[in-house]
Amino acid sequence: MTQTTSRYDVRDEVIHHITKDCPDRCTIKGCTGYHTTAKHKCRVCKKTGVDHITKDCPHKCTVKGCNYRHPTSKHWCGVCKKIGVNHLTGNCPDKCTIEGCGGHHLTSKHKCVVCQKIGVDHNEEECPDRCTVKECTGHHTTSQHLREVCDKIGKDVNHNEKECSDKCSVEGCGGYHTTSQHWCEVCAMSGVNHSEEDCPDRCTIGGCTGYHTTSRHWCKACNEIGVKHLTKDCPDRCTIGGCVGHHLTAKHPCGVCNEVGVDHNEKNCPYRFYRSNKTGTNVLEWDQECGVQ
Repeated sequence: MTQTTSRYDVRDEVIHHITKDCPDRCTIKGCTGYHTTAKHKCRVCKKTGVDHITKDCPHKCTVKGCNYRHPTSKHWCGVCKKIGVNHLTGNCPDKCTIEGCGGHHLTSKHKCVVCQKIGVDHNEEECPDRCTVKECTGHHTTSQHLREVCDKIGKDVNHNEKECSDKCSVEGCGGYHTTSQHWCEVCAMSGVNHSEEDCPDRCTIGGCTGYHTTSRHWCKACNEIGVKHLTKDCPDRCTIGGCVGHHLTAKHPCGVCNEVGVDHNEKNCPYRFYRSNKTGTNVLEWDQECGVQ
């Protein structure tokens, strides 16, 4: 049976350094690669064993503004598709001259997304075939005009969402959907004839303005669902003097010592004066900075 040998088993001696501290590591100035000097390679001229790094290659592209790692002879323009030119794609003399067009293509290749024609002399905003439906700002033709409410498409649909005859008729609803698609966030039912404000199942807890049922009423202080009180009236709410937070007394945090469950507020924190004196800040100035009342 043939026994395999790991590359780590053939070492004649044990090394006592990590890779970055290897005495044989590349000494070319500015090189951070993990290789020897003899294996140093430049990404521009593609040569191995050179004495320069990629950004200092004498063959690096000299076209102004070009940051690509290639020689000048291989500089390529995305507009005219030529190699070896001395301009950037954005500065190509053959770049599209249609007003408002920022595309990297020739004028002869200019395409309008509305009429889908190539070589036209207009942009999408000025296309003669652009949708003529009132208040429509879409980049499409009138025949492609689509209404989100009635879900109709074509030239016969000459209205916008606001004027659609099939738009939801539920009072107070401003959604772009039909009445049959109207949905209430409170009772979570579709096709109802009421808004969230007028839902018969809406929470009846006095003072609650949330869009939920009474059974889903939640208190931020005790973190209970289905309770009969508001967060500000919670019997378990924090009783530390001066605290207005929506939490339990056991979870009361102090902004000075950053401890949770303490029995004091920021103004009465025993670490307050220590911090003020340590930083050399006047207590009154520190209170104003931290918002302590």
